[in-house]
Amino acid sequence: MAKKATAAEIEKRIEQVYSLLLLSEPTKTIYRYCSDKWGISTRQADVYIQRATVFFREQSIDNREDRRNRAIEQRNMVFREAFRRKHLQTAYLVLQDRDTLDGLYFSESDHIEELLKRGYIVTRPEAEPETGTADAANADAKEGDAAVQEFFEGDQDIGTPHNSEEGISG
Repeated sequence: MAKKATAAEIEKRIEQVYSLLLLSEPTKTIYRYCSDKWGISTRQADVYIQRATVFFREQSIDNREDRRNRAIEQRNMVFREAFRRKHLQTAYLVLQDRDTLDGLYFSESDHIEELLKRGYIVTRPEAEPETGTADAANADAKEGDAAVQEFFEGDQDIGTPHNSEEGISG
């Protein structure tokens, strides 16, 4: 009977399995490696694979957040330098890129997904109305306006008055 591995040995084994996972080795190859190297069963190898997978996910989340924060800081530096040199168009583009990274802008697919969740029918602009009449086009436009209105209801902080008396006076 093989000697039971210490906690330190188990951690080292998990790191080695983690490395194999990073190399996209098939599970069967990892089983064989574990059996040949440490004389352990497939069941124990599965435990190591599971723990290495959890470690991988944790590293990916932490690493992604670190990379995102670093990328935002890099853009802040580029923005400051562009602004200092009065390269305003570059400064604007860098701000836009930074804000996109920071999740301040919705993509077209995000808008479409939200409209579909709310039960609206979304068609591509290339699609022609079936009837081809001006009434059908107007009805589509009104439905789209209603969808946009519903989507932005409650976003009072975006600087656009919504049905308020403080709105644009005529």
